[in-house]
Parts: sequence; structure tokens; C-alpha cells
Amino acid sequence: CFEPIMQDGRKNAEVHWLFKPEEANGSAAAIIRYHAGGIGKMHLHTGFELIYILDGEMETTSGVVKKNDLVLLKPGSAHASSCKDFCVALIIWQQPVQTLLVS
Repeated sequence: CFEPIMQDGRKNAEVHWLFKPEEANGSAAAIIRYHAGGIGKMHLHTGFELIYILDGEMETTSGVVKKNDLVLLKPGSAHASSCKDFCVALIIWQQPVQTLLVS
């Protein structure tokens, strides 16, 4: 069951939680579905983040990631993402992210 994401500055995105931060000492895992025009604002990783693209493609500040790509973001790294058409990704967070204010 997917539900709209209303946190971390995301737009045109839905989430299906596998497990939530409050259930796992800050760790979380989810399937994220970005629709056309979906965005994830610039955020800082306080722990590792693993992204596996199940379908479609996502544009990030590091480049484009496509179906079957695997991305590992280290603690202290920051990135933003967007989607022109659609993207479905498995994302695992070691710790919650912090949204960054970018002018």
C-alpha cells in the first residue's frame, strides 16, 4: 500500500514502508515511487543510504541513475533528486536524513 510522502520536502512521491525509523532505532527501508515531476530536496545523510532503482530513472546531483543501478551514499554526503517521468526505488536508510535549506 503506497501513501503520499509529505516529509523531507518531497513532491509527487509515494512510499510503501518496509520498516520505519521508530520501529528500528532510526533505520528505515521503503519502496519510493516518484511520479513525473517528483523531487527530493537537498538533504544530508547522517548514516549510510542505499538506493536500488527497480524501474525508471532518477536524476541526482551526482548524475542519472537507471533501472538496476545501485547507489551507496556515505554519512556526511548530501544530494537532491528529481524525476522527469517515473522512478521506483528501494531505499534503505541507516539513520534519518536532514533536509538542507538551499536558497
